[in-house]
Amino acid sequence: DPALGVSYIKSLGLPPGAPAIPGGAGSQPAAALGQLTRLLGQEDAPAAVIVTHPDLRFSAPSQGSVLLHKLAAGAALARLPQEEQAGGAEPGGGEQAPPTLLQNMAIYVYFGDSGIPDHFFRTDPEAKLLRIPLPDLEQRQRYLQHIGTRFFGTESPDPSRLALQTEGWMLRKLEQLADLSQREKAGASDFQALEKLYTVGRRVDRWAQVDVANATIVIAKRNRVRGQKEVISEVLDMVATAKYRMAEMIDPDSRKPPLLLFFVGPTGVGKNLLIRELTMALGFGPDQVKILDMSEYRQDHSDQKLIGAPPGYVGFDDGGQLTNHVQEHGFCAVNIDEIEKAHERIHDIWLPVTDGARLTDGKGRTVDFSDACLIFTSNIGSDTVADIPKLPTGEFKRQDVVNHFLDKVAEYFNDDLERPELFNRLKRGMVVFNFIKKSDALDVVKTRLDNLVQATNAKAREIGLPEAEIVFDPKGGEEEKLAHLLLSLVDYQKYGLRDVNTMLEKFVTPRLALEFLEEKELKGKVRMRWDVNNNRITIEKA
Repeated sequence: DPALGVSYIKSLGLPPGAPAIPGGAGSQPAAALGQLTRLLGQEDAPAAVIVTHPDLRFSAPSQGSVLLHKLAAGAALARLPQEEQAGGAEPGGGEQAPPTLLQNMAIYVYFGDSGIPDHFFRTDPEAKLLRIPLPDLEQRQRYLQHIGTRFFGTESPDPSRLALQTEGWMLRKLEQLADLSQREKAGASDFQALEKLYTVGRRVDRWAQVDVANATIVIAKRNRVRGQKEVISEVLDMVATAKYRMAEMIDPDSRKPPLLLFFVGPTGVGKNLLIRELTMALGFGPDQVKILDMSEYRQDHSDQKLIGAPPGYVGFDDGGQLTNHVQEHGFCAVNIDEIEKAHERIHDIWLPVTDGARLTDGKGRTVDFSDACLIFTSNIGSDTVADIPKLPTGEFKRQDVVNHFLDKVAEYFNDDLERPELFNRLKRGMVVFNFIKKSDALDVVKTRLDNLVQATNAKAREIGLPEAEIVFDPKGGEEEKLAHLLLSLVDYQKYGLRDVNTMLEKFVTPRLALEFLEEKELKGKVRMRWDVNNNRITIEKA
């Protein structure tokens, strides 16, 4: 480090002609490391060498990396011929100098784990990793008191409040934020805008541009999520509060993702479908939406897939699926599907994300979630729906359904997982989905049956059956009768509308394939009827 001075380095016994600063102007890596070798191997005076120069941060398989590896290992190092020449030794002839035994200490300073050669951890028993912690709350507060006058404006920022908002920050970042405040002529009262400009280089708040009215129209017009009118209304209310970041108005010191949703309810009722419709309506592109299936995170070490492996482990350079996605896009959505299937250790990840809007990944980076939309889904409570009282019609009262699932989710997080703090963070976004009603299920059967018939007719024309066509008699109500018969095969209250697809694939598509598309000589119009004797669909001429 140049701050140590030439005299300090020379006092350790370096020859007068040696480079004073390892890695300085005009020097070669091997030469610099040769001087370090002599320091680490000397016996007359103890030595500790601190290497901070970026020129000495090698990556394999360079010659410098090999030398650095041997230095850090604390093993015997034989000087290479190239190093002898670069270090001023007499080249050629004679015997090679004996290896120097390294017995002193070398400290290598890296700003972030990503710069540390992974072989330090894999093969060097003497290499130890010492993490320097980030400044704590008190340290940040003292530093902000020191640099408060450097922020733009006549009033200095409140150090206590700003310290709370800058958890995970280095002091250098606080200083740079103060400089940015002067350049942008924005005081500490505009902290959120300053931080956004600092972290992502963007002055525009993407959430402020969300068109809630248009999203409402788009979802209603597409009408793909059936039987969830109350749910859609609740979700759009939360979108409006996210647009204006109302949570920060309640508590200016809080940091949370603007939109956090927790979808819970029976299986197959449209939770994931609503996520697709909502993210599309809010303007998220396909690459901005990340789906994390929690059934893939059942092991205790699965958190490495989300935030990245620690230094020295396989996959360290790849980073984490969650942190990489948010780091790359900023304004994005993450669907944490079926959270209850993940290992309980995974749940610790959501604590700093849901309250703090930040997460430290395996590389030591602090990833900002203040523009991310987090949507959790769960089927908790679905296995005990028999406990919910039914109305005389056989359906459920909405408030009874809401109370049941809220109680089961609270029981799961508070009693089973013993994570009441996580439940307290998630419950603000909890939305309970309805069971599917018979009228909605019948509409879906009609719609999907009609789509299937149209697609099959198009396939017939494509494969050379231009005159073949499936029709329904509009006067005879054939389609209505068939839809009611097919609906009787669907357990929509237990399995939701997903069971409609299962029923169509099992009872309808095989007949369309074998008795319609495979009949190469088929001409004219045909109808689908229900064969009572064989309990299946059959194809007959119209």
